[in-house]
Amino acid sequence: MLRTLSLSLCAALACAGSVLGQQTQVQPRTQPGQAGQAPPAATRTLPGQRSEAGRPAQLNDSLWAAAAASSGLKEVAVSQLAADRSESNDIKEFARRMIEDHTKANRELATLASSKRMAVPAALEISAQACVDILSGVRGQEFDACYAHSQLVDHQAAVAMFEAAAERARDPEIKQFASRNLETIRGHLKHAQMLAEKFPKDSDSSSRGTNRDRDRDREKGESQKKDSDRDR
Repeated sequence: MLRTLSLSLCAALACAGSVLGQQTQVQPRTQPGQAGQAPPAATRTLPGQRSEAGRPAQLNDSLWAAAAASSGLKEVAVSQLAADRSESNDIKEFARRMIEDHTKANRELATLASSKRMAVPAALEISAQACVDILSGVRGQEFDACYAHSQLVDHQAAVAMFEAAAERARDPEIKQFASRNLETIRGHLKHAQMLAEKFPKDSDSSSRGTNRDRDRDREKGESQKKDSDRDR
């Protein structure tokens, strides 16, 4: 039950980041003397809409930077816990890679954001801290499975976020930062997929066990039918 809550919370956090990364838009600037006035309907771009030229609308770079920084801080915190808590060498190795790669990216993003006067978080947000706290209550194989699957979900969202910025960021340096780190994050996702397969959730294991039992019962029934036919 605790692991299910952990996975659900981590998935919710990742999905929230994905939505923010894909849907935050640049707000039209008001001209002098127009403060408080809404832009004409024809010029407004809502989340998910495309521009008049048919191209995806540009991102709000400040919001994207804040979301990426928050995600990166969470990755480091959760992975530090995994590096200390896990009993699996595979999980520990992956966690150490997450700490190294995301710490480097976090520092780079913080420096970039500061140079552009963008506000980004310097500490874990409450929801991310809650995820870390919940994971800290899980042990053994349960912890490994929870961490692996939460990393899968988190990096699916992270890839979507960085792809969006690499394509649609307004600031060229933000776009370059996203493009430069995208392949690394894709590598993280591929590694997380392998770990999620190696450390299945209870529901996955139960499903496979049920299928095996069903196959065994069917084979047993077919064998009994053949024996009955021979007796006749």
